[in-house]
Amino acid sequence: MFSKLDNLSEEERVAFQKHCEIGYRIAMTSPDLAHLADMILMHHEWWNGSGYPLGVKGEDIPYECRILAIVDAYVSMTDTEGKAMPKEKALEEIKRMAEIQFDPILVEKFLAYMKD
Repeated sequence: MFSKLDNLSEEERVAFQKHCEIGYRIAMTSPDLAHLADMILMHHEWWNGSGYPLGVKGEDIPYECRILAIVDAYVSMTDTEGKAMPKEKALEEIKRMAEIQFDPILVEKFLAYMKD
């Protein structure tokens, strides 16, 4: 799958991945945002547990994060300046990553929605 991390050195990748933890800490300092802190922290977790920063997997990932992961990936693949892929190919990639990166049940629902 297309990844913003592909062209980074290991040091750059580690620094980039800290954005989840930084966002979490910022949200925890605000009473208006604290209820979103866990979702901010876990928005890059993968269904199979190979995401970051905690390695949380499956249904232990907040439902909202699982939805956001699919939508964010789709937007990133289809709306990236100069690197956009056709929508059909993006949907194929999301389907391919079901049970790896994405909740397979939510992928089915997303694909059905996108057909309509």
